[in-house]
Amino acid sequence: MRTAIVEPQPIIDASPTSAEARTETVWWTFPASPVHARLARYWLAHWLEQSCPSSSEQTWSARVAFSEVVTNAVLHGAGPITVHAELSDVGLVCEVTDRCPELPRLREAGLGDERHRGLNLVEALTAHWEVRAAPGGGKTMCFLVKLSQE
Repeated sequence: MRTAIVEPQPIIDASPTSAEARTETVWWTFPASPVHARLARYWLAHWLEQSCPSSSEQTWSARVAFSEVVTNAVLHGAGPITVHAELSDVGLVCEVTDRCPELPRLREAGLGDERHRGLNLVEALTAHWEVRAAPGGGKTMCFLVKLSQE
């Protein structure tokens, strides 16, 4: 299982290695309410459409994983919630920070369960995910989705 509190550090090294390397970063902070979770999903989808329109299958994976992580932060975390997305030549890194120190847990869902599948989706759709302690309290859930070089 990849869930652990680790020292704050970037999930990938997105620093430019050449003059042609790209890095785009966006941030948004919002209250922990369901309407804002929905708006965060639209926010990321719009930004991805503008930033990397040719990577639709991989950005779909990122949007689903992001939706699960943001929804968990709203339902089980504490606000305010800060979302950060960084697009580089390596891929897309998304981070969701909330103020609740309780860690998410990877669970096995039963056949009739309508819940407990979110982190399993994140596990399946991302190259890497982790949870780390957030400065000032709380946690940051982050993941990496590798995008093809086109």
